[in-house]
Formats: sequence, C-alpha cells, structure tokens
Amino acid sequence: MKGDILISKIRPYLNKIVFIDKENENVFFTKAFIHIRPKVNAEILYFALRTLFFNQLNAVSRQGKGYPTLKEDDIKSIRFSKYIIDSLEKHNDTILMKINQLKTEIERLKNSKLKPLDIINQVFGEEFGFDWQEFEKLKQQKIFFSSLSEFANNIDCRMGLRFHNKAGKYLYSFLCSKTKRNIKDFIDEPIVLGQSVSPNDYDDEGEYFYIAMSNIKTYAFEEEDCKKVSEEYALNNIKKIVKKGNILLARSGEGTIGKVALIEDEEINAIFADFTQRIRLINYNVLLAYYYFRSDFFQYLVYMHKKGLGNNTNIFPSQIQHFPIPDWEETKQNEIVLRIKTQIDAQNLVDLAIEAKQQEINEIIENAIKE
Repeated sequence: MKGDILISKIRPYLNKIVFIDKENENVFFTKAFIHIRPKVNAEILYFALRTLFFNQLNAVSRQGKGYPTLKEDDIKSIRFSKYIIDSLEKHNDTILMKINQLKTEIERLKNSKLKPLDIINQVFGEEFGFDWQEFEKLKQQKIFFSSLSEFANNIDCRMGLRFHNKAGKYLYSFLCSKTKRNIKDFIDEPIVLGQSVSPNDYDDEGEYFYIAMSNIKTYAFEEEDCKKVSEEYALNNIKKIVKKGNILLARSGEGTIGKVALIEDEEINAIFADFTQRIRLINYNVLLAYYYFRSDFFQYLVYMHKKGLGNNTNIFPSQIQHFPIPDWEETKQNEIVLRIKTQIDAQNLVDLAIEAKQQEINEIIENAIKE
C-alpha cells in the first residue's frame, strides 16, 4: 500500500530501495524484497535508509557464496540512533517542503527526457521516409484475407498471424525497397550461437565473464551481475569469445529476444552464452548497425520471424542473416551515427541533472541531523 518501503534482499550495496506511492501502490512485489510499513513518516524514512542508515543496512548483510544478501531478521537487528530519528521528526515539515520542491524539478526533467529508442526510430524513420501512421494502423488489423500462395512463401510453411500480418509485410517490403543488401553481406564470419555452461564451470575468481541474456537486457553489457567461468572452460571454448566491435543478440524468451549489446571494451575477456548470438561485421559502421538493431524496424522483423509459443520463442542466425540492412555509403553512415549519438548524449546530461537533484535531497536529510 501507499507509504510502504521495499528493500532488495540481494546486493543491498546497490541501494535498490523502493518507495510505494500512488503510481505503484497497485503493483505486486516478489520475495526478493523485504517489506516495511513505517510508523514514522514513510517518505523521510525512505530517504534516510538510502543515506543516513545505508551503511547500517550493508553492515548487517550476509556474505553469500557470490554476493551479499539481507534477511528480515537482519533488518530487525538494526538499532537506529534516537537522536537521528528525533531530529528528522523535529524538522519533518521543513524537510518535506524542500524535498517536494526538488521532486517537482526532477519530474519536470524526467518529462523532458527523450527515450533512446524514440530518438533512434525518429532518425531512421526520417532517413527512410517511413509512414509510421500507416504502420501503426496495419498493426491494429487482427483479421484479414490471404491466399494459399502467400502461405507458401517460406520454407517452414509458417501460417501464423505473427508471420503473415499486414504490418510485417508492409515493413519488410518497405525495407527491401530501400536496400538490396542483407546482414549476411556485411558479416566478417558466420553468425554463431554461444556456448552452454554447467554449474561446475563457474568460477568466482575466473578471468573470463560468461555473458548471458540477462547481462544485455539494458542494451549494454552489464559487468556487475555477470558470472565468471574457469580458465579451463574458457580455453576449451576460445572460439566463443567476444571482442570490441562485436554485437550480441538475445535469441530467446519474451521480453528479451532481439535485445542487443555492443561490446565496447578493448580488453574484455568473455564467452557468450548459448542463448545469444555473436555478430561480427565488416565494411559497416558497427555503431550504426547497433542502433539499427535496436530500432523498431529490426525488432519487428524479429517479432515476425521468431518461432515458438508463449515464452519459449527463438530466433536463429539463419534467419537474422537474411534481414535487410541499410546500405548507405560510409559518409552517410557516420553522419547518421553522429545525429543519433549526439541526441542520446544530450539525454545523459538530463540524467546528470536528475542525479544532482537527488543528491540535493540526500543532503537535506543529512543536514537535518546537524541543525
């Protein structure tokens, strides 16, 4: 309910604490959180847990095999300073007034921010001259007529709505009218699936990361939660390493399938998982390819061509390699990359401004006990 606080049981040092307000009070939470219902002002306690009491939360966490964890009994063992609690309650109204002013400014900044996907879609859409309204209109059509010959246009004899829907046909035909080249025309080597792993292959002290789908869910490689494998496993699978400029694509699972990450680290040591694909391009701006793979143009092709039901959907290199890709000359490729990157970087400045406002909130809480 509104005013509750959720504390992550896993890796408390990440400071992933959630305050329940009117926007998320009807959302269910998993067992991965500790549920708190404060007796004091909930919002002030929330900020205090993230600042004044943050070290105490970490101090009582338990070091598991791989990472620290928190349990309900650990939270109960914490004793908060009466002086701090009294100070916060004494300045309750002043604190909330200042915090609410900053929250208003943060909300304004968030509303002004553009999503990277919107920027990517806008730039590609303008370059292609794509009719987004017509595309969205066709996506709404759930019933339409077809012919037997249209069901025979693929070697798998696909007959589902997802593969034959009008929006997909419209998009594919449009892309083919803009380029005659496919991804396979720019790959340095065949697109391949990664390597499977067993529990015995993991090694916390290993030098090689094992990049799973969960490590690229934000469209970037997240090193922090990535497991490591033994040197023996890495040497036995040296052909499944990644290097700078490679693109990894998740090949399975609803909500994850189609997500991509560009490897940007020159000195990375990593093996990619069997539920991902490695794409190595040549004679093509890899950052442009990365942006294109994130766009709705490419992602809708993934939606059309993925196979399977429910959450068990898959897409394979043999399909990905035949997807159309823009065939612009090098100067134009660089120009489009610059347009997209400049706008995305500008949004990062908004993030910095939001972080600065959040830090001001933290300082208000910390300064309240000094007065």
